Amino acid sequence: MNTDDCMVLLRDLWFRYRGGSWILRGVNLCVRRGESILVVGGTGSGKTTLARVLNGVAKWVYGGEFKGYAVVDGLRVDETEPWLLAKRIHVVGQNPYMYFIDPLVRQDLEAYAYSLYGSRELACRAVRKAVESMNISGLLDKYFFELSGGQARRALVAKSMIAGPEVIVFDEPLMWLDDNGVNEFLKLVESLRFMGKTLIFMEHRFIQLLTIVDRVLILRNGVLVDETMEAHMLKHRAKSSLSRTVNIDGAHTVERSDPVVLKAEDIWFNTNGVELLKGVHLVAREGDYTYIYGGNGSGKTTLLRILAGYLKPVKGKVWRRGAAIYVPQNIHLFYTEESVAREIENMCKAVGDRAACLEKGKRVLEELGIDPLLPPFNLSHGQMVKLAVSLAGLRDDVDLVLLDEPFSGLTYTDRVELAESLARLGKTILIAVSSRDMLGYPAGSRTYRLENGVLQEYNQGASPATMYADIAGKLLGGRE
Repeated sequence: MNTDDCMVLLRDLWFRYRGGSWILRGVNLCVRRGESILVVGGTGSGKTTLARVLNGVAKWVYGGEFKGYAVVDGLRVDETEPWLLAKRIHVVGQNPYMYFIDPLVRQDLEAYAYSLYGSRELACRAVRKAVESMNISGLLDKYFFELSGGQARRALVAKSMIAGPEVIVFDEPLMWLDDNGVNEFLKLVESLRFMGKTLIFMEHRFIQLLTIVDRVLILRNGVLVDETMEAHMLKHRAKSSLSRTVNIDGAHTVERSDPVVLKAEDIWFNTNGVELLKGVHLVAREGDYTYIYGGNGSGKTTLLRILAGYLKPVKGKVWRRGAAIYVPQNIHLFYTEESVAREIENMCKAVGDRAACLEKGKRVLEELGIDPLLPPFNLSHGQMVKLAVSLAGLRDDVDLVLLDEPFSGLTYTDRVELAESLARLGKTILIAVSSRDMLGYPAGSRTYRLENGVLQEYNQGASPATMYADIAGKLLGGRE
């Protein structure tokens, strides 16, 4: 293979963190100028580590052990410090908000540009060019924490463009994006492709990206396997899947007489003069599995916190039977103890038969393959979500489980498994989502849409993307 035009070239690349096992085990890769590739793989497969290797952070910041050959745009990764590599390659991380230092977007971009060029004139010129190329002039005078997920990623890409890299790596770029945000990101990708940038995507939610990349590779057992031919056959089906909707009307047209677990009447809530919730009514019965679908900022989280009892509405009342457990979008906020074992002990305090609860918790950890002495914050995002759901199932006094965006950051296969495990809990389930991917699954689930502060039944527009992608993930080389 001619490697002269490889913007990214990896030969027999091995990497492990200090004191750990090898994560990358002989990776070989050539990404040519202007090419776009997609790297998929299960949680913990090493996608983020590969991104860290490419921009030098894995070696120079984490101090890991590096073997093999890695070159990015002519620079040896193991011989070039990250600040120099940043002019050739930039990684846009999973959480874009972590990469802003100054509160105002304009200040952050200008400070970053000045740190690179050391001249106000050159810095202003670089910022102006980046702002124009990414069309973010309307975001400059906003605080970064005010931006939506899609806006924050666009601003972060503009920040990366200041250094003028030819290679941009996106680590889970669709995480936390609602359907509108995904569409915005795909338009951003088209702009970058038009500029001739070399793009590498590391993504669980890969189905939307299948139609815009040149190659698809799977990172499995520490090596990259090219699955482009299989992915090519799936592209047409992906386009069809993403454009098709299925009717989910039948799930909640039948009147049910199961006991009521949750009843919310005429709920109103406002913040900073904005009416987030306007007379919301909701009834959930025993065994209900309900989605609340809405865009980012629509008030889903606020509604869940009110229903869980963490927020008080301005007007209206909420009645709950039994206890409720709320699992926030930022899963780290769910945990409070120094070890997983202590989390189980804490959860079992309110249970009558504490010994049986603890024994059940022990079995849960064995099934999940989690060390009880491990701090919960050391678990992967997917493990933390799965553990939270399992912990909710330990308490018999809990009738209602509310989850905010639990599927974000999970592989398609893990999403399906999580949905099924929630259905098996025997609790009333209420889930806030900003994507249509999971609507209609499992069978019998109900869906409401929260828009402009009003909650209404949503009987159309469910996408079969997740079920299709679960199949696609298996076709692309087994469990994704």
